[in-house]
Amino acid sequence: MFPGGAAGARQVVLGRIVSETLPESTPCRTGRRDGEAVMPNEETSPSLKSPEAKGRESLLSFRDFLKAKADELGVRDRHRRRGEWLGAINRLLDQIRDWLRESDPEGVLDIEPYEVSRTEQDLGTYDAPALKIRLGAGEVDVRPIGREVPFMAIRGASGNATEFSGRVDITDGYRKYNLYREINQGKDL
Repeated sequence: MFPGGAAGARQVVLGRIVSETLPESTPCRTGRRDGEAVMPNEETSPSLKSPEAKGRESLLSFRDFLKAKADELGVRDRHRRRGEWLGAINRLLDQIRDWLRESDPEGVLDIEPYEVSRTEQDLGTYDAPALKIRLGAGEVDVRPIGREVPFMAIRGASGNATEFSGRVDITDGYRKYNLYREINQGKDL
């Protein structure tokens, strides 16, 4: 039986998994006599402390460790940026659907939403909405490519560079049109 019941058991198991999978530079060690993993500054139950451990600094709980790692890796900002990008995709797809409804009052087009899996270094892995538009045997995909776009445009004689914040492709399999997202003063252009 683990001190603290199921919560204590989860913490011990998660601590062991993390200690075995983190890089060597991460301060996580086995510090109990029973060999269980101890995270930096993890609070241990007074009944589990050995006389040698009483003078040691307190250790973080696994929850605190995860919070510190999330802050270090920018996970919260990653979630915000990913949500902002997915919102921009949804707005674009809604606009395309509106244009198609206006142009196709008879409903001859088949419009099928689907999702594509994407992985980006700054956003992680996520599922993004996409559209498949069919007319007879013809088919067009509206597919997000990514938020991180390694492309800039030089505009006009001034030579000002414009950095883009996303790309969505429209393709029929033969031709491809790239839509680049530009943000100015916090709004999509």
